[in-house]
Amino acid sequence: MPRSQPTRILAVTTAAALTLALATLVFAREAHQRDAAPSWPPLAGQAVWSLLAVGDIGAKPWPVGRARQQVTRVTQALAAEDVRDPVEALVLLGDNFYPDGLRADELDARVRANLSEPLCRFLPSDGVACPVPSRPARVLAVLGNHDHKSEESPRLQRTEIQRRLPFFLLPAGPVHTMDLGRGVSIVLYDAKELLDAGSFEPLREAIRKTAGPWRILAGHYPLTRRASDDEGRAAREAIASLDVPVHLHLAGHRHYLELAHTEAPPFLQAIAGSGSNTRPLKTPLDGSAYQAELPGFARVDLVEGPDGSRLVVSLVALPDGLLASGPPQVAARWSVALDGAARAEPLAGP
Repeated sequence: MPRSQPTRILAVTTAAALTLALATLVFAREAHQRDAAPSWPPLAGQAVWSLLAVGDIGAKPWPVGRARQQVTRVTQALAAEDVRDPVEALVLLGDNFYPDGLRADELDARVRANLSEPLCRFLPSDGVACPVPSRPARVLAVLGNHDHKSEESPRLQRTEIQRRLPFFLLPAGPVHTMDLGRGVSIVLYDAKELLDAGSFEPLREAIRKTAGPWRILAGHYPLTRRASDDEGRAAREAIASLDVPVHLHLAGHRHYLELAHTEAPPFLQAIAGSGSNTRPLKTPLDGSAYQAELPGFARVDLVEGPDGSRLVVSLVALPDGLLASGPPQVAARWSVALDGAARAEPLAGP
């Protein structure tokens, strides 16, 4: 039986009131988070080089939705962390645009909604009012599985974004090496393209040729043993037999935080794929030391301490839930020496 006009009006009014109430609560929570001081346990020495990393931030720009709210929270936390202690680069670990990559018919709108606005701290852009001071920083990106779902997406991300945002770089090929200063080399790679081409030798060769001595790899897929994880398993096998040290592997894809250590390269592995959503935990990585279904990101610091230089990896977690509040917290921290010796780092001061 059709509803009467007053009933329809009441339903619309109620829905609007609920939406307004929810928006008010979210705004209040985010204001509280912005005002709260971050909790950052001291490092065991002086950081001389740093980067931030996060994956899977490509949520569609719907005005209401858990994933979009989480992107806002995580990118605000990234910006606050860079204000606290600026980094040399921000690494995006793939799935930059959900659900089917970047399409030409939405190019400008998605670049603005997914990069220019949430990452305005790192990617200054005309017409975007940033709530924190902007500064040009290197934003290095790789493609994820969702970025490959549209045939035009890889090309658009590799060419059109940099024309609009000059400090954004997504390499033209499946493997790209950069020296980031202080003896840190990073290799950005696309495991899907390498697997489709039938060989991971370009990745192995790029790693061998890095200047180093510190080596970081960044790709979308974690290095797993699961038979169903074709890309990550193939990359793991290619890296494990290398005759040069790989100190850290950064990945997204799994929508949570994880930190693992092993005696073979890569000595540390961090997953920070909860940039726009969290999902249930999967089989832990070899040597997993921390795993949590929480939004957040990774910070990497090259630290000069009393026992020499070490690469320190911190996983920064945010409280989960749409109405959760409170500052980000360092949830796990490990470090690795040049020779591959890894150890847990304390999360409390002396």
